[in-house]
Amino acid sequence: MKCYPEHAAYLQGLGISGETAAKNDVVSMSSQTLEKLGIHGHDSGLSFNYPACPGTCRIRLFPASVGAGGAQEFWEPARPGTRFYVPAGVQPRLYNVGDPLVIVADEVAALAVSQVGVCVIGFAWPWDLRKWRLSQLRHTIPLEGRTVYLIPPHRMWDGSDPNALEQIETLVGEMDGLRACAQMLVITKGLSARGFRRDIAEHLAFAADAGTAWANLVRKAAPIWTIFPALAPAEASDGPDTIEELIQLRDRRPHIRPGQDYTDRLVIGVRVDKGIGFLSSRGDEWTRATIGSKYRIPTEVQLPEIFRPEAIARHLRGERVTLGDLVDRLEGLFREHIYWRHAEEPTVVALWAIGTYLFTAFTHYPYLWFHSAVSQSGKTTALELLSAVTFHATAVRVSTTPAVLYRDVGEGCRTLILDELNDLRKEKPALHGHVLRILNGGFRRGSVVTVMEWVDGVRQPVDYQVYTPKALAGLAHIPDALIGHCLKITMWPKSDTDPVTPIDVEAEKEPLAAIRDDLYRAALTHAEAMQAIYARREEFDLPTACDDRARDVLAPLFAIANFIDTHRQDSSRRMTSALQGFARDQAGIRESREEREELRQIIWALNRAPFNANGKAWLRPPEMRSLLIRKAGLNRDCSVTKIGRLLSGIGLHSASDRGRGPDPVRVYQFTKEDVAKLVQRFGESPPNA
Repeated sequence: MKCYPEHAAYLQGLGISGETAAKNDVVSMSSQTLEKLGIHGHDSGLSFNYPACPGTCRIRLFPASVGAGGAQEFWEPARPGTRFYVPAGVQPRLYNVGDPLVIVADEVAALAVSQVGVCVIGFAWPWDLRKWRLSQLRHTIPLEGRTVYLIPPHRMWDGSDPNALEQIETLVGEMDGLRACAQMLVITKGLSARGFRRDIAEHLAFAADAGTAWANLVRKAAPIWTIFPALAPAEASDGPDTIEELIQLRDRRPHIRPGQDYTDRLVIGVRVDKGIGFLSSRGDEWTRATIGSKYRIPTEVQLPEIFRPEAIARHLRGERVTLGDLVDRLEGLFREHIYWRHAEEPTVVALWAIGTYLFTAFTHYPYLWFHSAVSQSGKTTALELLSAVTFHATAVRVSTTPAVLYRDVGEGCRTLILDELNDLRKEKPALHGHVLRILNGGFRRGSVVTVMEWVDGVRQPVDYQVYTPKALAGLAHIPDALIGHCLKITMWPKSDTDPVTPIDVEAEKEPLAAIRDDLYRAALTHAEAMQAIYARREEFDLPTACDDRARDVLAPLFAIANFIDTHRQDSSRRMTSALQGFARDQAGIRESREEREELRQIIWALNRAPFNANGKAWLRPPEMRSLLIRKAGLNRDCSVTKIGRLLSGIGLHSASDRGRGPDPVRVYQFTKEDVAKLVQRFGESPPNA
């Protein structure tokens, strides 16, 4: 049920968005519903349900009751014991001792505070301590060694309670008894922000006796007003008076993407159970609560649980792994389970997989594009293996939603694995458009895509960083504008004699996870040395045929190959040599527009072959040669053998057939439907186009 307009206005005045209210099951109640609960004389109510205490709620009454005891704003069912309000999304964080806990007076304050990513609960019990005490929390929430911020209600500071000092000392004393690191944050009404900063020591000097760090509170007074806007006076203003003050007060901490980023060191974000942590290439380790001392990160952080805890522990103990061993393991994995036409291709894929763990140390990172003219050529197997061993990889996706897509490539920095792009274009053109927007710039560090989203009930532009590794596969050609961002690998069906072993990726999950764990550890060990090599990329020996874009996207792999060859003391420089051969082929691919046009002309000619009444064509190789010379404009010097190679590029092969006589002959057999599929994949052009 949506909130009534007056209820929505009430929530908005408290700084609570409509989205937050809906997510937390805050609902309006009619007068008839209130009367069923025995509540009379009110037009409506706004119910706050307590998810941590089933069957418990508090109802804000409209209008408030006025009696001998004054105005009654809230109604709640009589229920003994302590009750606490847990906003949506906070529950998993309650059990992470490293996540500071904020305790506020009620559910309204808890909802307002939760919107900025704070781990907060609203404690619905008498703060004057006449009935229940904070110690009851220990049965539900771990507190020992945890930083706990207590924010009492305003009535404790308005001068009307002569026992305020005793109550504060008791509250903080209880937290000390629970071995929690308690601090008191007080937001008073009736004081301006400047007055709050100037007079806080005088007004609350007694708090020092309770062990509260008021010096820190005074220093951080301005952030408190920012973090808890719903509890601050509307007229409060504590901004700097001059631009010079703005410059002096600006936050100089670097902003990093929590999945992976590189500033002066590599930082990788990991999830361990329900907690978030961060590791750096310089041996630093931070939790979600402590990384703020060095970096700024988004309030909402979502990371996959991929780097396993036992492997993290090995890394923290100083156990190391070499990239040379890893590239051999990856290369062997790809060679064993996939058929490759060229020997250097599994080496390149192995180097690319390693680079996904370091991509933020580079200014560009290429996409892998697995292409084939026919199905059953190993593209999906290649993607499944990459999904199992690359950095924070997604599953192999044939479809997704824009929201998930932008979340994965934004702060999550995940390696994006997409299959069947041509099907996506046909079946979900809107989603295909989002994919192309990401692919257009996602190979370059700092690239941003802006999308319109609903934020607090208003359509607003939201920026997403889209620089991440991406592996793609499909039967169709991708747009020409993307070819320069890709390393294209053409896949071919294996023959019965090719030594390729099938693999069940799910069944091999454990050994693949071990490779992935070692890749994380190797990246954190060698990132800065790798970045130093990459900084000298102008010295790399790339083929002269490579243009500037090719050099940009190939440079990271050359840095990795150079590092491995140097550390192995490999005089043959096997990794670099394999990559140079592949780079020469890629330079040819980038200059192959004429070849693609020739291919489309061949398909145009095939569409004009002599089909029988059943829509089938039957051509011997000399007849096929004659057709293509006449209809596709091929050179008359083009041999039957060369034409066979051209046709194999679109999956059309000659085969032995006895259909027209006693002796077998080699023929090309195809149907109008086959040609229609080729047109759909590659297009067609007449020779004079």
